[in-house]
Amino acid sequence: LAIVETNMGYNKANAAVNRAVEYTVNWPEDGGPALATVTITFTHGMEGMDPDCDPTPRYGATYDDMVGRCYFNYLRVYAPGGSTLVSVDNIDESTVTTQRGERGTQVFAGYTIIRTGGWYEVSFTYELPERITREAYELIVQRQSGTGPLPLTLQIDGERYATTLTSGELHWKP
Repeated sequence: LAIVETNMGYNKANAAVNRAVEYTVNWPEDGGPALATVTITFTHGMEGMDPDCDPTPRYGATYDDMVGRCYFNYLRVYAPGGSTLVSVDNIDESTVTTQRGERGTQVFAGYTIIRTGGWYEVSFTYELPERITREAYELIVQRQSGTGPLPLTLQIDGERYATTLTSGELHWKP
C-alpha cells in the first residue's frame, strides 16, 4: 500500500495539510477475495484564507499567502496488482481512474480539493486478488518521500494495530 499525492495548485498548501490513514482488510466467511478499504483523512491547518478555492496562478506577499490556499490534490493509491476498484468516496468521480502501475501494482487515482481550515476524508474500497489469502497475508505500507510522520491504523481481519509511520515503510505480518 502506498499513497502518493501531487499538489496541482499553484501554491504551497500541502505544507499546511496533515494526513492520517486507516486501512482495513477482511476476508468473507464464505470464501472469495478480501475487501480492502483505505481511508485518508486530510486536515488543512490554515483558516479561511482562500474561501472560494481560487485556482488562479498567483503569488502572495508572504509564504503564508501561498500555504493558506486550498489544496488541489491529485491522489493515487497503489495496491497489489490485480486488485479491482469497488468504490470511492469524496473524489470527483469524473477523475477516477484505475490502471496498472509500476512493479506489479494497481493504481487507483482521482482528484479532490481540501479547503482551508477544513477536514476531509477520502476512501478507496477494492477487492484484493484471490491469490492474496488470509493465511499468507503480509502488508507493506510505503510513506511518500518528503512527507511528515503519518498516523496509521491497520485493521486486518479483526486485528487492530496503530502506529505513526516515520520511516519510509512498515512491514506487517500476523
